[in-house]
Amino acid sequence: MKTKNLHSDIPPIAIIGSGNLAWHIVRKLTQANIPIAGFWTRNTTSAYIFQKQWQIPYFNSIEELCKHAEIIWILIKDSAIPEITSKLLRGPAYIHSSGYLPINILPFSRRIVIYPLMSFVKNVTIDWTNIPVFITAEKNTKELALQIAKLLSPKTICITDEQRQKIHRTAVILNNIITWIFSEIHKYLKRYQLNPAWFTPILNQTFSNWLTEDPAKLLTGPLARGDFSLIEEYIKLFRQEKAEPLSDLLHLALKTFLQKSSQP
Repeated sequence: MKTKNLHSDIPPIAIIGSGNLAWHIVRKLTQANIPIAGFWTRNTTSAYIFQKQWQIPYFNSIEELCKHAEIIWILIKDSAIPEITSKLLRGPAYIHSSGYLPINILPFSRRIVIYPLMSFVKNVTIDWTNIPVFITAEKNTKELALQIAKLLSPKTICITDEQRQKIHRTAVILNNIITWIFSEIHKYLKRYQLNPAWFTPILNQTFSNWLTEDPAKLLTGPLARGDFSLIEEYIKLFRQEKAEPLSDLLHLALKTFLQKSSQP
């Protein structure tokens, strides 16, 4: 549902990309009644679906897109951003949303980074209320960056490239790596017809530990007790069951913990 446009001073925005984040950004802009000038993506199948979903013009080239908007928001994977920068034209303000790439990957001086700290999947509704949206901007684009970022979330924070890269590295562990661990555990439990829901209470407790000042003080179990022989036994059992990712994770945890314990 669209809301009354309270940001009429924000000009039409064009989008490069059609993936998960592009889907959510266009949805938020549309809800705020910000005009979408059009979009470009190299994926023709995705372009058809995206255009049908959002009813916005598709342009055949980046150069043509740049001629029809004052703001270009680049929402593609990190490795593809350097490939397209040579095609960008002077004039529009440019935004990227990479957690890793610096602001100066974008040409010209009217540039912005808007990085929402969240994992996005198409067609999954996101509550943006508490999502931190990090901004890196030049002096001449800071006001515009804040205006656009506040369309997404009230939690807007100005940071440097270096700070954003550290945040992104941490997020990769907390989201991507932990989700991968969940996936491997799900496979293991499914193989032995064990219900993942049984682990919800202990997981909830684990995540509540994250909010404490020092989670290490709340560590329990074999690691906390120093029962390393039990962990070694579990490593062996996981290997026997051909659950190598789980045995490797336990082995790495044990090795790291022992190294840290041996330090003065």
